[in-house]
Amino acid sequence: MPDEQETQLIEQGRWEEPDDKPPEPPELKDILFTQQVLNLNLAEYLEDTELSKIGEQVHLDYEIDKRSCAEWWVRTEPAIDLAMLTLEKKDEDWRAAVKFPLLTVAALQFAARAFPNIVKGKDIVKGKIIGKDVLLTSKGEEIQGGKTTIKNRISEHMSWQLSEQMEEWVEDLDKGLLCLPIVGEEWKKTYFCPVLKRNMSVRVPSSNMVINYWAKSPDTASRLTEKIDWYPNEIEEKKRSGYILDVDIPVDGGVGDKKDSMDEDAPVRFLEQHRWLDLDKDGYKESYVVTIHKSSKKVVRIYHRYDLKNVERGEDGRVARIKPVSYYTQTVFYHSPDGGSRGMGLGNLMRPINESINKILNNLIDSGTLNSNPCGFIGKMIGHDRKFGGQILLKLGEWFKTNFTGDDLRKAIVPLPTKEPSNVLYLLLGMLIDAGKQLGISELLSGESPGANTQPTTILALIEQGLKVFSAVYLRIHRGLKSEFKKLYRLNSIYLDEKEYFTVLDNQKAIGKIDYNIEGIDVIPVSNPNEISDMQKMLRAETLKTLLGQGFKDQAIRKRYLELIAEMTGIENVQEFMLTDEDLKRIPPEIQLEMNKFELEKKKFEWEKFTGLYDNLKKQAMAAKAYAEAEAAELGPQLDEYKSRLDRELKEIEAFMKFELETMKAKKEANG
Repeated sequence: MPDEQETQLIEQGRWEEPDDKPPEPPELKDILFTQQVLNLNLAEYLEDTELSKIGEQVHLDYEIDKRSCAEWWVRTEPAIDLAMLTLEKKDEDWRAAVKFPLLTVAALQFAARAFPNIVKGKDIVKGKIIGKDVLLTSKGEEIQGGKTTIKNRISEHMSWQLSEQMEEWVEDLDKGLLCLPIVGEEWKKTYFCPVLKRNMSVRVPSSNMVINYWAKSPDTASRLTEKIDWYPNEIEEKKRSGYILDVDIPVDGGVGDKKDSMDEDAPVRFLEQHRWLDLDKDGYKESYVVTIHKSSKKVVRIYHRYDLKNVERGEDGRVARIKPVSYYTQTVFYHSPDGGSRGMGLGNLMRPINESINKILNNLIDSGTLNSNPCGFIGKMIGHDRKFGGQILLKLGEWFKTNFTGDDLRKAIVPLPTKEPSNVLYLLLGMLIDAGKQLGISELLSGESPGANTQPTTILALIEQGLKVFSAVYLRIHRGLKSEFKKLYRLNSIYLDEKEYFTVLDNQKAIGKIDYNIEGIDVIPVSNPNEISDMQKMLRAETLKTLLGQGFKDQAIRKRYLELIAEMTGIENVQEFMLTDEDLKRIPPEIQLEMNKFELEKKKFEWEKFTGLYDNLKKQAMAAKAYAEAEAAELGPQLDEYKSRLDRELKEIEAFMKFELETMKAKKEANG
């Protein structure tokens, strides 16, 4: 029944029927580059015909990029089989099919050295201040050292994220460092997961990444495609949450070699392509992420791939330039010599040598097996009561009767001519193994002893020389980590809560989104690409130790020394070992006196050591002088030569004495 007001309007002829139709949805061009585009699946705003065209184009471009990498994959796939020591089918049961683990050992050694250099306890990320260490407040006030406080907070928070919150990160890093030298490249995908409500930085196998081989880099490539497998239940979850379109998706029955028509829970293959599309039809393509079902080419999701602040407009208001958001980080072991975008690794470099080693090793084993198990031809009458051509097996102490005499028996048995394993092949095998180790890793770096008489300086020089090749690889890993951390930094500036709590060494700390939106702060890996081995770290630590008592800050030197030792031994929180000023004040006077006495005895020992060295040098000089005088008495022309040599030695002694006295004087002044 109409109410009184409605009745009056009807009587006056001014009544209008209400419009029950829902409001018209906004057009796609009206929501692009606005806040409305955030978290939207833009595929919902496109017609089926338009989606069909996009799906066909995505699949076509994927096939083009895949074909461009076909030759690279032909080179890389055998290296993976070689590293996995995959058994091959033998021609005969007795033939060997052994694979020498040259490539596998080199990859294991590389990963074992790289991992502890990247993950140093709880420290993974460290902050870096750009410009002056001055923080401007909202009121325009300057806080000296304010950036340092925020920098340290960001370092601790991001290290906690990678090691604790993002549980997959350390595991993926471990896998990636092992696969990197074999395949030649590693991929990481850094993004915010709307399901888990946190950042993700996951490893993507090279076999699942497709990029045009002749692209300059992943950041400038016109498109990148990732092959993604979702289980049927995952697909249903994504449909119900609106993450993908609710369309019929045929079941593939598995992916590749994992296909099984009977498996209802087999994964379904999708293609996620990061590309450029002109959805608003203005003649300029924008950056989007398009996801399609591979076999049916149906588009299930289109998502924007840009930050609104990075959309530049011209004077006429149209979009002039868009800086796309990069999700992927590629790290290469070696760059391809032909200029391609895919990396090269030890698998490409060592495969020919490793395969040759395998052939020679199997030939030597086959030769030894054939020589140890002779075969040949035997007369029919010898084994008349046995099957012709079979084996005649004799037990220990058993004699087999035949109708042949000794000489006739010898003539009736003709063994197949065989030779012992070739010594030439054996020498060649050793040469190839040594050549392969030079490409992979030397015996010294693998932990083998260099010999009892090898000088320490020689060992250090050999280690440095052996790591020269890998130093450049570690530098590329360092750059890749830096790029990955910057992506994570950006995500924190967008998705982090206004205040988030995290725990570091049982201490609860807080950080907010605003900390990641302060200009002048950058993040870099805590790893040092110039420090690869523990021996190098020990050398740096010992160098620092020699600076004690030289007029520098001894407390700071001891702290850095302990930090280097902690990196090698894994000891955490070394600051607890340091004596503070308050600790020094609490030392009882009698203990302080004993410490001073010990220091005095130490200086006395150093002085006696110095004077003894001086006396020894003086005696050597006098002996040289006496010898020169004796020689001069018999061979006058040699006198000038000995005199000049004596003068040089005396000058060296004098210079040495002067240097030592100045050093001791400086130590005395520094210690009061």
